Amino acid sequence: MLKVVHRLFFITLIFCTLVSYDIAGAVRGEGGIVQSGPAGSGGNKPNHSLYLDSLDNQVAAWDLSAQTSEQGWQIFRSEGYAFEVSYPPQILPRVIPNQMSLNAGLEVPEDTPVWQFNISSPGLFDGTNLVEASFVIQVSRGEEALSACLSYKSGSIYQRAGESLPSVEINQVLFLKDVVREGVMGGSYQRISYRAVSQGACYELTQVIHSKNIENFVEGSIQHFDGSAVSSLLDQILGTFTFLDSEATFPELVYPQARSAPLAVVAAAGAYADGIDVSHWQGVIGWGQVGNAGYDFAFVKGTEGVGWTDSRFHINMTTNPSAGVVRGVYHFARPDLGNTGREEAEYFLSVAGDYLESGYLRPVLDLEVRGSLGRTALSAWVMEWMQTVENQSGVAPLIYTNLNYVNNYLTDAVTEYDLWIAYWTTGCNSTVTFSIPPTGRWSDWAFWQYCVAPAGTVPGITTAIDLDIFNGLEAGLIEYDAASPLWVSLTSDTYRAPNPYYADITADVNGDATGPINYHFWWNCDSLEADITSVETACGALPLPAAGACLNDSVGMRCNAVANEVQLAEHTYQEIGDFTAKVIVERGIAPAAEDRYHISVTNPLLSLAAAPVSPGVGTPYEDYAVSVDVVTKPSVAGVVQVEVFENGSPTALDSNCQAVVGDVQITRTFDLSIPWSTGETVTYSIWARYRPGLTCPVIDTDPDDLSRAYEIDWNQSTFADVPFDHPFHAHIQALWDAGFTAGCSTEPLLYCPDQVMNRAQSAVFMLRGQFGTGYVPPVEPWDTFTDDWSLSDISWAEKWAEGMWEEGLTAGCLADPLMYCPRRELPRVEASVFGLRLRHGNSYDPPAASGTIFADMTDVGYWGTKWAEQAYLDGLLPECGTQDGLPLFCPDDLVNRAWGAYLIVAAKN
Repeated sequence: MLKVVHRLFFITLIFCTLVSYDIAGAVRGEGGIVQSGPAGSGGNKPNHSLYLDSLDNQVAAWDLSAQTSEQGWQIFRSEGYAFEVSYPPQILPRVIPNQMSLNAGLEVPEDTPVWQFNISSPGLFDGTNLVEASFVIQVSRGEEALSACLSYKSGSIYQRAGESLPSVEINQVLFLKDVVREGVMGGSYQRISYRAVSQGACYELTQVIHSKNIENFVEGSIQHFDGSAVSSLLDQILGTFTFLDSEATFPELVYPQARSAPLAVVAAAGAYADGIDVSHWQGVIGWGQVGNAGYDFAFVKGTEGVGWTDSRFHINMTTNPSAGVVRGVYHFARPDLGNTGREEAEYFLSVAGDYLESGYLRPVLDLEVRGSLGRTALSAWVMEWMQTVENQSGVAPLIYTNLNYVNNYLTDAVTEYDLWIAYWTTGCNSTVTFSIPPTGRWSDWAFWQYCVAPAGTVPGITTAIDLDIFNGLEAGLIEYDAASPLWVSLTSDTYRAPNPYYADITADVNGDATGPINYHFWWNCDSLEADITSVETACGALPLPAAGACLNDSVGMRCNAVANEVQLAEHTYQEIGDFTAKVIVERGIAPAAEDRYHISVTNPLLSLAAAPVSPGVGTPYEDYAVSVDVVTKPSVAGVVQVEVFENGSPTALDSNCQAVVGDVQITRTFDLSIPWSTGETVTYSIWARYRPGLTCPVIDTDPDDLSRAYEIDWNQSTFADVPFDHPFHAHIQALWDAGFTAGCSTEPLLYCPDQVMNRAQSAVFMLRGQFGTGYVPPVEPWDTFTDDWSLSDISWAEKWAEGMWEEGLTAGCLADPLMYCPRRELPRVEASVFGLRLRHGNSYDPPAASGTIFADMTDVGYWGTKWAEQAYLDGLLPECGTQDGLPLFCPDDLVNRAWGAYLIVAAKN
């Protein structure tokens, strides 16, 4: 099922000059933009203005022309309503917003004048879960408005805490502050409002932050938005609000009629039924348009916590019932507030009880907030809510949640109830597969919220909205009717089992329909239809039993006119793979009901691992021992056989076979021996084979057998004095392979690993390591260093020392006279300099020393401390011991050629 969102952005700019400045009297005196200095500077400025009617928040903008300071704050002033406010360039003012939807969201009378200022900085939105952040001004008049101005908002955190609303001074005027944090399906709204009465009207300033639940997204696809940056920007605007020293005339304002935005997404013509979820934030909904666009169902927010009812709940549930959009109600759970599951369930029932009857969908618990509750406590809370609703209403609810909660905060007990999974990508083009959406401990899903606002809107709704699909056809929604005459729930003893899987598949019939029942089971059928003829055409014809009997074959099982409301079907899945068991039931005159159950049949061989790990290093003329661990969890007892083959050979080099028991996960160890090979590097295959109900040995093969490649290096040691078991064999061999060393002797070939390195030898390693094995030292004259190079044991090193100087890799060992000291043996502290410059370049200088890493190098003023610390942190030289819980570096210990190989290989990776 593919959803494609077409984005069409329309901007309509309505330019009103001073001469023709009149929109049917709508905006006369309503507001103007004037050039401003610092925020809140005020003053009487020319009231030149341009107005914009935009249907998309993200592209709405005012062309302020020459009156706008490029980076300065601007003043918005309404002479008619006697206030002004300043805003920075990151704010997008909307003089003509969607009034009815915004007022409904903020719970003020529908005709209340409204001005909206949206944050438009892409850096605060891109890649985050922030949907909208805005500063809103509303002016309400009348006795009810003035009374509400001094009262708590629905869901006020101060009312819950039993506290009075605090007072806040804004430009010498006291405002009452209120905070509401409201959950909606898939996200939340934070509203911080400031209210004051002036000139007989309630002035309400609201900071609105709308964000999506980040846990509903595919993990890692987005980040949390920067809440402090958003709040800081909104607070700055709030601080500029000022009442004008003039009498308000409260002119009538005319707003454009609410209509769907041009981003509206018409439901795709696919097999799955499409739907939406809504709350009071969607304002007035044109349900007829929603239905005509192809949306079959909607879930409406009803309640939250205890004592909070969505202000448009009853309107959304009852408006235009013939629109073709079947509706259900959801409760936003607030276990974080200390309510019990029963308390919230009983409040929900007191409000929504009239909608738990035929014609409405089953209710939903929206679980996105848990407070500090862990898995056991949260699951108990959920079960208490679900069971209270089911016991008192007779209707089994669904649970809406995300994969994180399913995997980490819910137990298997909760899977008794059907799942509505929230699983979003950053687009709206997800396709239903066996594993998408993932459902964790549930084997299947009933509904899927797959598309996250603000990807698009739906015809008849003026705000961005999330999109949902039902796991079935439109006709199948009857099974989720709150009082369906017939529905069936299909389950199994598990949904993930090892091969072979002897499945017990149970169909449980519910509803008010009476009479004999016809059952139709298919072992593998992903058809969404409930029409038996269509399904048999797609998935195979079922056998025909006599009345009162059941009959099965390789396609499925049929039961004809049986009385039992719970029917068991048994089938063995002999192959590994993903399967969909399906049932259709018929009873009386009720429409046929269907359900599906996903079954995943896994390989009973869970893993195969060998030790030592590949590649191994063999000893010449000796057999190689390898230990193979096989993790198994078979469904029935049998045997596991492990064999090793040289690639290309059909004959096993060694084999080991052991018995295993059923329904137990166990690790078996198989010891194998591989004979010595004259080849240098040889690749082998290690195979594991499980067979149910058999005895050893296993003589056949199967595509589901497990195998792993395994390599052994049979090379003899290059250097006679560096055997395979030498601790630095691999590092010394790497130097030889890379051409960095020719050893210390050719007849025999020796490396002399215990010989202490001197500065002459280190020069060769440094230059070849830095510039490659083809590096050629400079030609004569070599007149930089004043050492006596005439002695035969160091004369060869003069050109290498000269190269170190030219390449900036050394400053010598003495400045006056300048000397290189080729015979000086290399201590660890000097070796750390060579190693770090070998890794990072000849101009590298490490960061300042901390003096806290080593017990024996705490002097940050000593030149070598920073080099030693960085060499240790880079893994070039390990500690030489410990003292008082801290490592030792031993800066004066001499480095032998073996440690030199370690350092160079580590530096060059």
